[in-house]
Amino acid sequence: MGQQIIRQPDGSLAVFSTTTDTIIVAGASPDELIEWHAEQAAQAAREQASRHIQHVLDGDAETVYGRRAMAWEDAVRISREHGGDLP
Repeated sequence: MGQQIIRQPDGSLAVFSTTTDTIIVAGASPDELIEWHAEQAAQAAREQASRHIQHVLDGDAETVYGRRAMAWEDAVRISREHGGDLP
């Protein structure tokens, strides 16, 4: 989603969505806008992690990781070879 931060005439900040061509945040301070962006990024990360987890649970890790998808045994072996502390 494309967005642009815009300074309002009163000095506060707004966010314009170039996807919907609408203002999606208005009257924000710099700190409020930072927190808004952080929450947007956190939500996107949660959604991505949820999709990845579901693929792995469905036995379809290749959709996420391609040919680099590993089985537990391979991950443990490689971890041990590099000094990892797991079993």
